Amino acid sequence: MLYADEELILELNSDPDLKKRFLENPAAMLKERGLEIPPEVTLRVMEDTPDVRHIVIPYIAPGASTTLEEIEQRASKIIL
Repeated sequence: MLYADEELILELNSDPDLKKRFLENPAAMLKERGLEIPPEVTLRVMEDTPDVRHIVIPYIAPGASTTLEEIEQRASKIIL
């Protein structure tokens, strides 16, 4: 699982051109920053608005056991 760092979020909010590039092709921008996304992985970037919030349901493999603490930890981060 990939988590966005706070530094990138601040950059995206302060640079409209960077944000546009990230929204159009997040995998390319992450690759520029040294994070290779496997070709079979699809990234979807969604931006919250004042009236719309997005909830991400973390992927848990079928049959995998997980704890409430692990789910809380995942939910407390921004997931890419």
